[in-house]
Amino acid sequence: SPFIFLFVADDLAAILRQKVQVQEITPVRVCPRAPGISHLLFADDTLLFFLASSLEANNVKEMLNAYA
Repeated sequence: SPFIFLFVADDLAAILRQKVQVQEITPVRVCPRAPGISHLLFADDTLLFFLASSLEANNVKEMLNAYA
């Protein structure tokens, strides 16, 4: 149901915010003074943004495996 999706999406967003705080994921910035963007959540889709490196890709993979 759409209501359950809100709970699940909120949990994912909280995990992503925590990973950014502990610097396991580096958010993308469109310019140096802009806020970082690590994720966008839509009704039927999720977009993740992070530094393109093997270390960060592994961090995201581990986070998603734990989340699933």
